[in-house]
Amino acid sequence: MAMKIRVLALIALPAFVYLAARFYVHAQVGFAVDALNSQFERTLSLDYERVSSDLDGRIGLLGVTLQPADGSDALRIGELSVKLPSLRYFLELDARVARGEYPHELSLAFRDLAFSTQGELARRWEASMDPDARRNALANCVTRSSLPTQMHLLDYPEIRGNFELGYRFDGAAQELIVHGAGDHDHGVEFSGELAVVLERLDSLHLMGLVSNPEIARAHLAINDDGYYDRVFAYCASDDRLPKEAVVALLAENLVKMFVGLPLQPDAPLLAAYKEFVGAGNRLMVTLTPQQPQKLQYLSLADPAAVPALLNVQTQVN
Repeated sequence: MAMKIRVLALIALPAFVYLAARFYVHAQVGFAVDALNSQFERTLSLDYERVSSDLDGRIGLLGVTLQPADGSDALRIGELSVKLPSLRYFLELDARVARGEYPHELSLAFRDLAFSTQGELARRWEASMDPDARRNALANCVTRSSLPTQMHLLDYPEIRGNFELGYRFDGAAQELIVHGAGDHDHGVEFSGELAVVLERLDSLHLMGLVSNPEIARAHLAINDDGYYDRVFAYCASDDRLPKEAVVALLAENLVKMFVGLPLQPDAPLLAAYKEFVGAGNRLMVTLTPQQPQKLQYLSLADPAAVPALLNVQTQVN
């Protein structure tokens, strides 16, 4: 009998420790939210249904509502979460930060984020634009006003989707991989990674990375789930522009996005982009230089030569 009790105790102990750890984590998250609400009670309140966590290190809030204090429309988030290396890492977070340690992986995710394209938050977004930005946004049907207003004109009642941004450190390869992904309901979906050279994940090497990153490789994938069809339909009814003219405007906007950057879109990239927005469903762009390229060196090179240095390749499906 005593043997059975010891066996049961050994089986139950890990479960008890896990439940105790989860209880502690959930309590700490609750205290943090209460502190935030106390600090911003005059401007904003954060409500949530419950805290979630798992052994893999993802800790989050479910059923989040961010409500401005003036009672205007709220920002809703199905899940707001942070990903750390493990649940144990969270428990040791204060001690690790005190020792100057950085997690080898970290990400922030918003699942099912939504707010109205015609509510008070959207109007404040537009009001916050500087006059030059507002004038430029009114230039044509492709860039009509702020993002919420543009999405409303394209018949989206809400800006609704998911977004995640984070990094992971590969010590064996001596690389820091920054990754991101996002999507909009019946809009555009994207995912991408950027790998930069990093010998060690410490303050000294991170300072060097910030001042002059060394690009090892990158890739970007974009899927269209009906967004550009809405753009073509709106431009046809608003500015009476044919599809070919809208594609040209979109390509022109892409070029403007790169102004002041060391990389300028070359002819193959522009051709692939035009094909994608005009008839494609998926655009993939990869950067695979023969050897890592430092940003400082790229900024000194002829922008037209940078795509070749980075070995930029495109594919449209």
